[in-house]
This record gives sequence, structure tokens and C-alpha cells, in this order.
Amino acid sequence: MSTIQDRLELSVTDPEENKAAFLGQAVPQGLKSNMTIWCLIRGIRHNEGFATDLHGIPGLPSITRALNARSIMSNRVPAMIEAAEVPYCFWHPDLPSEETLRVLLARYQESFPPVRYLIGRACAAAGFPVLYEELDLLPDVAIAEEARDSGNQAIYESITRQPVRYAVVDDYHRAIRDKPTPGAYLNGDTCVRSQLDRPQPAGDLVDGDTVARLSFNITEDHNIALTGGTFPSTRPIDPETTKLLFTPLPRDLPTTDKDLLILLGAFKGNLDRYARLQRPRPIPGELQCVIRGIYHDTLFAKWWAVQGDAAHERLAGKGNNLREHIHARFVMNNDLSWLSDATPDRELPCWIWFPNTASITTYEELVRRRPSMKMACVKGCMARNDPNVFGRFGDVMPDPDLWLFSYLVDRRRDEDDSAYYKVLEQKATEMGINLFPYVSEEEEALRDEESWPMRMVDADWGNSGCRSGGSRTTALYREITAGHTGYDNDTPAVPGWAADGQGVLRRNATWTRSSYTCLRWSRWDG
Repeated sequence: MSTIQDRLELSVTDPEENKAAFLGQAVPQGLKSNMTIWCLIRGIRHNEGFATDLHGIPGLPSITRALNARSIMSNRVPAMIEAAEVPYCFWHPDLPSEETLRVLLARYQESFPPVRYLIGRACAAAGFPVLYEELDLLPDVAIAEEARDSGNQAIYESITRQPVRYAVVDDYHRAIRDKPTPGAYLNGDTCVRSQLDRPQPAGDLVDGDTVARLSFNITEDHNIALTGGTFPSTRPIDPETTKLLFTPLPRDLPTTDKDLLILLGAFKGNLDRYARLQRPRPIPGELQCVIRGIYHDTLFAKWWAVQGDAAHERLAGKGNNLREHIHARFVMNNDLSWLSDATPDRELPCWIWFPNTASITTYEELVRRRPSMKMACVKGCMARNDPNVFGRFGDVMPDPDLWLFSYLVDRRRDEDDSAYYKVLEQKATEMGINLFPYVSEEEEALRDEESWPMRMVDADWGNSGCRSGGSRTTALYREITAGHTGYDNDTPAVPGWAADGQGVLRRNATWTRSSYTCLRWSRWDG
């Protein structure tokens, strides 16, 4: 018989073991993987008496909390010694009785004071206004949102009629704030019970990386389901949310698809909306929409410029920042005040001609200060239809990326003999340079066809152009529309919203990189 320590170091490889844990039928032999723990927690919370032998085992605090939550929901008050054993959510999938909550309060309010707010939250979900008033809590906006969602108007109104509300309960971090924030309002920052009733697919039952990371995880099982789960991105957008797209935001946000409001606020560079609505952790697609907003709105770019590296890393990841894109916006405004000898190369922009071009003198000065910007400025001058582009910066070496760019520029200019791409082809021939190394002989034979450059873009643009290319950024250099904002799918995450066959507005989670045509001038003009 293996010891519990052996089991803590063993990972499950058979999905049927995790499935049995999810259904509350059997405890897996391996307890190491995240997916196993999530399935166990789900099985425990939904099945009284399951996996009780795992209670209190060091190394499995989330399992102990799940067992304690199940006990409370079954109207049994568990023995809890440490704060790490106190469950954050004990009002889903079942609601405890008012008497159980009273016993819980009497037993733990002195040893674990934050439990008072958790009991208040349970009162809001279950509809116990008398007990709620006895708790004498600060008027907390999370409890108000829970009460509104559950239809318990008495508790909701007792909070919202107060002149000052507070943010005490923190669903993002499963915590009760030591220093409540005064002046708070209902802002969609609560994981209410109706959200927990809409689980997401569990994905591969042995690979936790296949489970989407939602903004909230108050039950500690990532709200997974074996069947019937749906991603937030595939759910209908209600009329209330649609209305908020074209009306001012109320002080207290109604229960709505807040993520859509965040993405469109960022997409449009709407600083007030975005700053109010953003979450502590970025949502899928937010990075793409923020960068689109930066490129299209100077004041949005300026705001991001003063946010600091911590805010940039929150959105773009550790060690990353948005300055490359912020500086691109400044260049297109003919502003080089940001550039100094100390500016690192990784903060130099490379897409500096859309949605508008800078002046030719700006491009010349940028190359004078930083010769490494030469190729980007050549492209900027091409976008301006500069007839002297090849003589302005000295010798311009032809390469496939520049040829492709010039080809698309010339299609828009409708030039012939003076076409940029023909000049580059002639120079490449003279220098013995192959402009088409990424394509087969069959593709090269078709390069004069109208469709060939587009196929090359779809296949290879991620390998060229901006230094930060790859799945995260290829979409950033394409003009996306409000229907192409990102969510939880492919490479990169830029699905959009569309009406289904019944006319219901739904997010479309099927867009991928190949769905787009990079550098289409028809989109640049949009």
C-alpha cells in the first residue's frame, strides 16, 4: 500500500481516474497534478461523504477547504484550527441553513474574524436578511452583487442605500481585505452564484493546461464540467450588455458581460472606461485590444506611457512592456522626445506607418539618431509614396519582407515601371539575392498571380517583420475591427462577435491567424 507521501508525488496518467474523482466515485492513486486536485474538489463539493479521508493532510490545503465547505453546505459545522482550513465559498452548489450559519458564526467569529463577511455573503445568496443585519458589516459591494443576482432585494437595498459603500470581499484573490476600500461601487468584480452555474469544459482530464484560467476561481476547481460546459466567449450577449456599448456606464454596473466592455474600451482607447473596468489580471484578448487602442489614440498611448513597468508586465507578461507600441504612436505624431541614447533597442518601434504616417523629416531624423530604424523608416516612406525612398537613406538591401511590403504598397499606388517592388527585384537580381526563400518552386512560379502575396503573408508573416513577432503579436499589426476582439481560443486569441443562425449575438471563438490578411490596404484605410 503506497503512503500518502508517495501519492502526493505521483501524477495521474489515466483520465478515467480523474473522471471518477470528478463524479465523486473514487479517489485517484496519484495526487500531484493540478487537474486531479480540481476534479477531486469538484467531486467533494458535489458529493457528501466523498474523499473524507483526505481531510487535514499536509500538502492538500485546498482539499481540506473543499471538505469543510461541503460540511457547511450539508449543515454540519467542521472543526477548523488554522485560517488555511477556512473555505472561501460555502454557498455553491448548495446553500447552508440559517441555523448552520449562526453556529458557524458563534464558533469562529473570534478566532477567524473574516468569516463574518463570508457568512454575510452566504446570507446574500440564500436570503437571510435578519442574520445579515445582525452581522453589522460594512456595506460591501460584493455582497450587494451577490444579493442582487440571487434576487434578495432586502440585503441588496440595505447596502446600496448607504451613502458610502466598501470593497471588502475580494473574489479575485479569495480574500477579505484588511483595509476595505471606501467609495466603492458595483463594478462586476464578483463571482456570483449564477456564474458558478455556468461551468466551463474540463478539457483534457490529465492536462491542467487545457483548462482556461477564468478571472475567478472562488470554488478552487476552476468551475470545470465533464459535459455541458461552455466558455464565456461562446455565451449569448444579453441586451443589457449591448445597451452599455452605446450609453454611459452607470455608477453601479448591472450584472453583465464585463469582459466585452473591457475589450471594447481598450480597443477604442476609451481611457475612462478601460481604467474603471480592467481586472487585476488580464483577460484573453486584452493585450491585442490595448495595443490597437494605443496605435489609434494618442492620449490612451500617453496614459500607458506613464503607467510604469509593473502595469505593463501585468498585461504583457513578466519582462515585457508596451513601450515599443507607445513609441510607434509617438513617431506617427512626429514626436521623438521619448528617444535618447539610453533608450533600449527593445523599446524601438517597427510599425510606424499605420494608422497614419509620420513626416519624411521625422523618418530621416529617426534614422540619423538610430540607424537600426532604417528599414522601418524605409517602409514608412513607401507608405507615404515617397519617390526618393531608395536614395533617401543610402543603399537599401532587398529582402523578402521588404519586397512583400513594397508589393502591397504598389498595388495600392497602381504604379508600374517605378514600382518599388520592381526596383527591389532588379536590385536583388543584380546582387544574386533570392527574394523568395520561404516558398516552393510551385509557389514561386505563381508569384505573379494576384493571390500569391496574400498566401505568403498568411504562411510566413509571423516569421518576419517586428522583432516581437510570433503568436502573441502577429495580430497586433493588422487592422482589427470591433468584431475581431480577442478571447479564449487560438493563435493569436482574436476571435470576435457575430450573430448566429437565430440572430443571437455570440462571440465567435474560431478566428485564427490564418483568418486574416496582414497589411491589406483596404483595412489600413478603415
